[in-house]
Amino acid sequence: MERPIQIAKPELYDFLKKELDKLHIHSYDYRANVIEQDGGLEMILRFGEGHNQTESHFFTNEMIEKRDEELLEFIQTVGKSCEKSLIAEYFKMMKP
Repeated sequence: MERPIQIAKPELYDFLKKELDKLHIHSYDYRANVIEQDGGLEMILRFGEGHNQTESHFFTNEMIEKRDEELLEFIQTVGKSCEKSLIAEYFKMMKP
C-alpha cells in the first residue's frame, strides 16, 4: 500500500528534502510516497503540473540506511527532471 514518505520513513523524507532543497526544489513541488516491500521499499516521486510525472525506484533497507550512492543519484536525477518541468511550466505561464 502506498503511503506518504513523511509518515512511513520520516528520516528518509528529511534526507530527500535536504537533497532536493540543494537544487532549489521545494517540498510543495513534489509528492513523495513509498510502498514497503520485503527487504526494502519502492520510492515514488511525483512532480510537474498536477504532479502528473512519476519516477520510482526500489531501494533495499541497507541502501537506505547507508544513504547509498544509487539513492543519491536517483534523488538528484528526479530533482533535475523536476527543475526542467518547473522551468517549462513557468515559460508556459509567461507566454503571451
